[in-house]
Amino acid sequence: HELEYYAVPQDLQRQVKAYFDYVWINQKQYDDKIALLSDHQMSTDLQRKLALHLFKDVVSKCPFFSEIDDLLLGEICLSLRTRIFLPGDMILYKGDVGKELFIVSKGVVEVIRDDLPASKRRKASKILLR
Repeated sequence: HELEYYAVPQDLQRQVKAYFDYVWINQKQYDDKIALLSDHQMSTDLQRKLALHLFKDVVSKCPFFSEIDDLLLGEICLSLRTRIFLPGDMILYKGDVGKELFIVSKGVVEVIRDDLPASKRRKASKILLR
């Protein structure tokens, strides 16, 4: 009802509702891990070890992290944040300054080519990151 109050266009309302539907369905998967790490009384060392256990499977798929020891990898895992993108969401635009590293743990990312005229982009072979 807030969306209607702020006169959010119907198309955007559908996208926001789709996001919350997805989060609601998959909520337990994310909330349990985050809740475990949100105890501020837990020692940093224990948080780091727990984060490494919870997220090592995600970061270990990245060749960039293959030579990093568990202490540093634990720090990286501790700083991970879940971001959920729906189909059609743009993650970055050409020219954006990248300040984050994105690791796709579930789903597919499409790189849209801008070296072709807009009319030929749909027909061009797609570059997919999995």
